[in-house]
Amino acid sequence: MKETDKMAKSIEDRFWKKVKKGSPNECWEWSGSKNGDGYGRFSYGKITQYAHRVVWILKYNKIPKNIQVLHHCDNSSCVNPIHLFLGTQKDNMNDRDKKGRTPHTRLFGSKNGKSKLIEEQVITIRILHKIGFSLIELSRIYKVNVTTIEDITNRHSWNHI
Repeated sequence: MKETDKMAKSIEDRFWKKVKKGSPNECWEWSGSKNGDGYGRFSYGKITQYAHRVVWILKYNKIPKNIQVLHHCDNSSCVNPIHLFLGTQKDNMNDRDKKGRTPHTRLFGSKNGKSKLIEEQVITIRILHKIGFSLIELSRIYKVNVTTIEDITNRHSWNHI
């Protein structure tokens, strides 16, 4: 066996020791190091990769440039090869949106968890501004920054209503 083959086998053995395998259809959980989003991380030499990318390379040899390894199961720590598929960043975003996992920054109005206002208040702010209330008065009434009120009245924000 060539030295490179031995090294590859050693990396593969070390990788699989960090996987809790279930049945073929279950998620196989990564038990090694993870990032803040729960994605497994695996280091070999000076390279650190996401574990689901490493398993793709181990199983299928390579990942094309500008392509991501995505999860059918939406379990970020899963490394079961049959739960993974290749796609572009756009494919990943479409898959996320289709499954209802859109982050709060893409949610509009009161559905955005960071919103301090609701739709009815925004409508009222626009009406009050049209009849003469100043931006400063409205910011005090609704306890938000003047810039927020200005963006609402100029339709730079809350433009979906």
